[in-house]
Amino acid sequence: MSLEKKSTHVRLSPEIHERAKTLAMIKGKDLAQYLAFLLEKEIVGEWHVLNVQAKSFERLGLAALVRDISSEISFVEGFEGNSDHLEEEKA
Repeated sequence: MSLEKKSTHVRLSPEIHERAKTLAMIKGKDLAQYLAFLLEKEIVGEWHVLNVQAKSFERLGLAALVRDISSEISFVEGFEGNSDHLEEEKA
């Protein structure tokens, strides 16, 4: 069973594109599959950093800032790197 995925178009410099093609070939994946993997991995990492920063702000008494951010984004307790936990709240 495959998950439904959205399509996104990105532009890479020719040098990076060639490097990505080489890496994808070494990994035995097609280019789009490999780039999607890399992008998802980076987004999960950035999301984790955002959650850690938000919790630090909250501990420092900057709850108003956290409330402003959390009104737009749902922060998930116990984040374990699963992209299924990354949901934007619908306004």
